[in-house]
Amino acid sequence: MEQLAPKVLIFGHSFNNYNGIGITLTSLFSLWPPDKIAIVAPMAPIPFLMQNQLCNRYFDTLENKEYVINKNCHVENKDVLSPTSSYEDNRSWARKKVSYFLHKKIGIDDLIDRNPVSRELIDFVNDFNPDIIYTCLGSYGAIRYVKKVCVQTGNRFPLAIHIMDDWPNTLFNGRYFSWMWKKKYHRSFMGIVKKSILRLSICEGMSKEYAFRYNQIFFPFHNPVNVDLWDKVPNKRFQSDSAIKKIVFFGKINEDTQDALLDMCDVVTKLNRRGMLVQFDIYSPNYSKDMSSLFGGFLSCKIFPSIPHEKVKDHIKDYDVVYFPLCFSDRTRYYARLSMSTKTSEYMVSKVPILLYCPEELELYKYASNEGWACCVTHRNEDILLQSLVNLFVDSNLRNGLTKKAYQLAISRHNLINVSEDFKIKFIDAIRKYDAR
Repeated sequence: MEQLAPKVLIFGHSFNNYNGIGITLTSLFSLWPPDKIAIVAPMAPIPFLMQNQLCNRYFDTLENKEYVINKNCHVENKDVLSPTSSYEDNRSWARKKVSYFLHKKIGIDDLIDRNPVSRELIDFVNDFNPDIIYTCLGSYGAIRYVKKVCVQTGNRFPLAIHIMDDWPNTLFNGRYFSWMWKKKYHRSFMGIVKKSILRLSICEGMSKEYAFRYNQIFFPFHNPVNVDLWDKVPNKRFQSDSAIKKIVFFGKINEDTQDALLDMCDVVTKLNRRGMLVQFDIYSPNYSKDMSSLFGGFLSCKIFPSIPHEKVKDHIKDYDVVYFPLCFSDRTRYYARLSMSTKTSEYMVSKVPILLYCPEELELYKYASNEGWACCVTHRNEDILLQSLVNLFVDSNLRNGLTKKAYQLAISRHNLINVSEDFKIKFIDAIRKYDAR
């Protein structure tokens, strides 16, 4: 007998189709009826919520206003984040430096309380009367915000937390007095961990480390994938003697990916100069004139605006290799060590060979290496990267072995139907135990 989904208030983030948390939430809560979900978040994409009927109620914390979500509602003058819009940072050099100093070195976002709790917000929470509040947190300020809401609603609603990056142990790195911030973060996070009745992580590696670090059980839940939907897209028949080999990258260009992307651009340029025709396409929300100039200077490397998440499955199968990089900097090694990219399960189900270029300390690499679903390069070395890419182009046994293993794992471990059902059961069990105290 199917168990009824509890009423969940998702606090701090929204369903969407343009960032990791939003995509993951959309997948994990796919079995919930919309009347059992309410969202409290800034700037939720209302057209996306309307189109997909994921929830019935949404409270915009920036406007301090509730929206009722249904197919017939009409929202005017509502700024909505777009997954395909490009961003140009036109601030002056001085303003950028001041912003960096305040946010990265001082930690002003954690010093100043930017999240007032209004009477309207508390009324919204009380009126929805959730069985549980679910939050991904993300910072010291987010912890304070959630705690204030809990207190002002009389601590009547139990809490579920889902940690998707190791921010409790890394977000303050690089700040002045980081030792002080570390103590502050640890004390605050321990408080919210103990308060929660359900604790979730992004991967098994994080769950193991958090069990040791915080002495609590964290259940791992990562972005699942709709296998049936991906299987409807025809697979490209790879031909080793085809004129042009095509590589693709989907995602952000930032301090965790830019150097690794430039390494691939160097590799592609070298291969073209040696007579092997190779094309490298980058689809990124960071597309801009500056980025276009940076990557456009390489032979056969192009950058485009990002495409909607639901269209990725239609594009990725046009390519011979999907490039999955993370940089080798100390920051990335530390911050991304316990993370698991949202794209992982989608790449695995695509039946396109994955070239993973990242440090060996990362849980992402350990998963790929232990299970054999990607060709892995774990040192920043363009010669090794080049040879690994060529191997994927010419060795059909290697390609077929990697894609077969990746697809099998996508079905057995990351299938949306199974994972989202297990996710729902974790909530039901936690609430049942809480009510039976």
